[in-house]
Amino acid sequence: MTYPDTAGLQPLRQEVAYLASSRGIVCQWQQIVITSGFQDGLDLALRVLLRRHDRAWIEDPYFPPVRAALDMAGARLIPVRVDADGMRVADGMRQARKARIVVVTPSHQSPLGSALRCRGRWHCSAGPTPPTPM
Repeated sequence: MTYPDTAGLQPLRQEVAYLASSRGIVCQWQQIVITSGFQDGLDLALRVLLRRHDRAWIEDPYFPPVRAALDMAGARLIPVRVDADGMRVADGMRQARKARIVVVTPSHQSPLGSALRCRGRWHCSAGPTPPTPM
């Protein structure tokens, strides 16, 4: 008897990689990890990416389970206001340009329900520190 792959079923990971590539994300299926839900995925990401006392942007108002996960990880929280257009990325940049992580719900912010505009999505995907011009 063998145990299943802890990263998830290969066919599902292959489909996720295909979907990601259709959205401009370059990855291989071997780089995809399937978790049992949002909280498990967030916990895994925080364990891998965050060190105690690293600064982390969090939406304000926030989804309580996100706050709890960041608190458990020992992050220094940087609340960034959310309005009808989603997270106010420029405010986050003013408060903590070199934050280690941004936790954002771009499509349906909880509890307000707003969606992050395209420009804000680009800034968040590029990371709190803007890319260096070439």
